[in-house]
Amino acid sequence: MKAPKNRRVFVVGYGAATPLGNTFDKTWERAVDGQAGFRRLTRCHTDSRANVVGEIPDWELHGSGLY
Repeated sequence: MKAPKNRRVFVVGYGAATPLGNTFDKTWERAVDGQAGFRRLTRCHTDSRANVVGEIPDWELHGSGLY
């Protein structure tokens, strides 16, 4: 299947939601500082043996537009 030749993309902004922070500036600052994004799970309980995750520390699902 070929992609249509008249495709258009509009970029209206950029952002980041990463284990280092929920904004581009926080993520960049913490990455340059050498901080690790993966840490022990704190936001919920799981029965999984895996407890090291890339949890976004200061992000809330409600109000994010994704819920």
